[in-house]
Amino acid sequence: MPNYETVCRLAHLTDLHMGPLPEVKITDLFSKRILGYMSWMRGRRFRHRADILERIVEDVAEQEVDHKLLTGDLVNISLRKEFEAAARWLEGVGTPDNMTVIPGNHDAYVKGAAENNWKLWRAFMAGDEKERVQPYPFVKRIKGAAIIGLSSAIPTGWREAAGALGDSQLLALDETLARLKPEDGLRIVLIHHPPIDAWSRKRKRLRDGAAFRAIIQRRGAELILCGHEHILMMGTLPGPRGDVPVFCSPSASVAGGPGKGGGGYLLFELQQAKGARGANAPYRLSADYRRLNVDDWTVGSAFKANFERTAADLPVDLSKVA
Repeated sequence: MPNYETVCRLAHLTDLHMGPLPEVKITDLFSKRILGYMSWMRGRRFRHRADILERIVEDVAEQEVDHKLLTGDLVNISLRKEFEAAARWLEGVGTPDNMTVIPGNHDAYVKGAAENNWKLWRAFMAGDEKERVQPYPFVKRIKGAAIIGLSSAIPTGWREAAGALGDSQLLALDETLARLKPEDGLRIVLIHHPPIDAWSRKRKRLRDGAAFRAIIQRRGAELILCGHEHILMMGTLPGPRGDVPVFCSPSASVAGGPGKGGGGYLLFELQQAKGARGANAPYRLSADYRRLNVDDWTVGSAFKANFERTAADLPVDLSKVA
């Protein structure tokens, strides 16, 4: 039995949907934004609350994590002032050294949102390799792990919330997973849209999910984190050396109502056998779903799960994997 030791502790937050909305001009609504604005005014502004998000962030700070992972939807209808407010929030709760961000579909709600606004968060949405041909995927190496950040955020039709990686990003992902070395650490893939089709309705799915799954089956990973659906979901995808765990974290700002709990996040502890590191060594992880109790304003553990990849899963010659 391996003698395991902790290599890193991580907090996964997603779908923050920060409010309130800034002042909206009528000309801002000459697009799909009108639907998002109506949705916010009719209900979302009551479901996604800044005070709940603040309480969740306080709990994260108490857990002494090595890194925070945010998988998109920081804003709501991609207004410039939303991006500016989110940038100030990011700078207040972390640094690029201890926090990584990828975008979600609400961060690309209309055409031009990405090109005009993502640069405000660029320090948090970048990896170690400064001279990249394209921004995604990026790789950020932290203690015990290599974070691979993807963007499935694209502007879509009026009643769609689908995502896509695109051929060039998929090719780059395949190459990235292939070239990472064991000493780079456990490979953690961040993607906003769930890569498991059954988790999302068709209008909200990852359009090239099959291609993503094929890459994971060929190259593998140690953990995949996503958001988009606002609820906790857990599953696996097949990899070359056993199953790859997939976790969808709930919204960090949602108000669940009395007795139903509020916003939450996932706290991970990743462990490897003493003296063994990286994707070629056994590992295990524990996932703690921490949720706000809106009745007494405390945050505590609501559910725990464990995953382990043993030495029996590992004897595959990766050089022979096409």
